[in-house]
Amino acid sequence: MNSLERLEAAMNLEEPDRVPLFYLYFGAGHSVLNELGVTMRDVYYTAQGIARTQLKAKEMFGHDNIMSPWGCITVEAEALGSKIEIKEMDYPKIVEYVVKDPSDVDNLEVADPLKDGRMPIVLESLKILVDTVGKDISVVGFMASPFTILDGIRGFDQIARDMLLNPDILKRMLEITTRTCIEYGKTMIDQGVNVILVKDGFAGADVMSRTQCSEFDIKYLKPVVTSLQNYGANVIIGNVSSKPYLDMQAALNPDAICFAAGDIGEVKKQLRNKVCLIGNVDHAKMPFKSAKDVEEEAKSCIEKAKEGGGYVLSTGCEIPLKTPTNNVKALLTAIERYGVYRR
Repeated sequence: MNSLERLEAAMNLEEPDRVPLFYLYFGAGHSVLNELGVTMRDVYYTAQGIARTQLKAKEMFGHDNIMSPWGCITVEAEALGSKIEIKEMDYPKIVEYVVKDPSDVDNLEVADPLKDGRMPIVLESLKILVDTVGKDISVVGFMASPFTILDGIRGFDQIARDMLLNPDILKRMLEITTRTCIEYGKTMIDQGVNVILVKDGFAGADVMSRTQCSEFDIKYLKPVVTSLQNYGANVIIGNVSSKPYLDMQAALNPDAICFAAGDIGEVKKQLRNKVCLIGNVDHAKMPFKSAKDVEEEAKSCIEKAKEGGGYVLSTGCEIPLKTPTNNVKALLTAIERYGVYRR
């Protein structure tokens, strides 16, 4: 099997030749940048730079996918009008929200993926990757969920207040971010992308109640998942919450859920034959562990979730940029030793 076939088999709840390895965003990115002799600023703001760097990461770490954009959630927010500050060796930072006052929502419009912000750069990078390796490797488009985008256009502290004091304003913003997600995702698929990962990391008890999650998050995520699946892509929901509502996300029938918190074995029992699971090696500890320790944790995840297929090894979220190269390579070593399906 090639990487594309391997990941597709897992998302179809089948057993491929081995457990696939999923790469989130730009894990251990500084080591990749050092190999190329460039900075984040040099490569993250051109389509050619994004594609070149993703291909280098694939060469270094041996995972079964590549993706664009990387692990920031500012692309949609910038396209909707928020201002960013570019960093030399890190992701850009929102420095001015487009919605400072509820009245600003009147001027908020659905983003045009072909012309607004960095969306055209992302689309071009995906096209380059599809044309270069798309027959053998799964090219994944990444976007923030409708609720997650609010963090970049309004700020989470204000969003929390809006849920209680201005719910109608919040819902107006969510209608716009939902339409933005659908248009952006469809345009990604037009480039040849076959998988889209939607980051929905606020869907957890550490952020909101189940009632709030249903009203402000899941309700708006549902049409995104359905629309993009109907348009031809597999959809992965990503959740980095420490107390995730995985059952609520699984009820949307995505093709996979990537998550950080929880015992992978218990989650496998709960969601077996319902959705492919991606995770959940502890990303936060990757810079500090030895390669052997990383391999042992990956082995544990594989042994708990491998049986019956429908499992992809990954960290729960992006591996920190400063993580040593050997710690990332240990994930593939674990798969080669423990993740092969015997026929």
